[in-house]
Amino acid sequence: MSYFQKILKHFATERGRSTALYCVSTVGIGIFCARWVPHSVGLDYYQKFVACYKHGVQQNLSDKVKSRFEKALDMVKDMDDMERSRYKMFCVFGMEPFHAGSYYSIFGSIIGIPANFEYEKPSDIPKEEIMIKKDGRPTLAKLDDETGKQLDDTMILTEDEQIFAILKEILACRTFQWPLNCLYPIIGVVSSYAMAFALNNRLHLRQRPLSLRLVMYTLVGLFNLGNYFFAVDWTQMYYDTVIDKEIASMGKEMVEAGKSYYDKVLKRNIVIRNFTGNYSVYSATGNVNMFLRQKCMPFTARRDFFNEQLKTLQEDAKL
Repeated sequence: MSYFQKILKHFATERGRSTALYCVSTVGIGIFCARWVPHSVGLDYYQKFVACYKHGVQQNLSDKVKSRFEKALDMVKDMDDMERSRYKMFCVFGMEPFHAGSYYSIFGSIIGIPANFEYEKPSDIPKEEIMIKKDGRPTLAKLDDETGKQLDDTMILTEDEQIFAILKEILACRTFQWPLNCLYPIIGVVSSYAMAFALNNRLHLRQRPLSLRLVMYTLVGLFNLGNYFFAVDWTQMYYDTVIDKEIASMGKEMVEAGKSYYDKVLKRNIVIRNFTGNYSVYSATGNVNMFLRQKCMPFTARRDFFNEQLKTLQEDAKL
C-alpha cells in the first residue's frame, strides 16, 4: 500500500474525519483572509503594490485631477463628511481606474487614477514611456502615425469622462461586493465538506472502493467551484448594472460622459488588439475575451445602456 493510499485510508476513520474537518476549516479561513486582508489591514500595502512608479518613486497626481476627484465625491448624494474623509486617491499603474477597500470597512477605501488622466492634448503623452504587453512581456510601444493617433484619442479624456470614471469606482466601494466575495469561498468550502460527508453516510461510500469516493469528491468539488464562480461573476455584473443606473440618474452630462467614456475604452482595446496581434485578450468589438466565465458586464453593453439613456433624455426634451 502506497503512502498516498494510507493517507486516504486514514481519512475514512473517525479520527481522519476530524482531521479533514480541521483541514477544511483552515482552508476556508485562509481563503477568507486572502480576500479580506488586501481590502482592510493590508490596504496600504495593496496600494503600494498597484501604484504607478517612475524611477522607483510613486507618481503623484496634479491638483487638476484632485479637483475632479473632489467633484466626483460631491456627486454622491448621501455621503457625509466622515465617509468622505475615508476615500484616498493615488496614481495607479495601467490605463484602468482601480478601487480597493469598502464603505463597510474601518480602513477606508482607495481610488486608483491612471496617469493618462493628466493628459489634455497629444503633446502631453510621453510616447517614449508607453509600454504594451506583446509576446508575453511589456514592450515599448513603437506606434506608427495612424495607430499612435488612434491611441492618443482614447487616452485623452474630457473632464466629465474622468469624473464619470472616478465616480464609478467610488460607487463600487459603496456596494456589498467585497463582503460578499469574502463570504462566497467559505460557503463553497463548507458546502463541499457537508455534501461529501452527507453522501458518504447516505450511500455508505466509506465501505466502497476508494476510486468511487475520489470520483464523488471530484464531482462535489467541481459543482461547488462552479457555484462559486457563478456567484462572484453574477455579483460583479449585478453591481456594474446598479452603478451605471445610479450614475445615469445624475443627469444628462453624466449620461453623455458614460457613453463617450466606454466608446474610448472600446476603441483603445481594439487599437491594442490590432497592434499586438494578440486576439485572445480583446474581441473585435473591444470587449474583454472570456472563456466560460463572464467576469464583468461587457463594455459594449454598458456603452449601449448609456446610449439608450441619452436617446430617452433627448426624446423627453422634445416633448
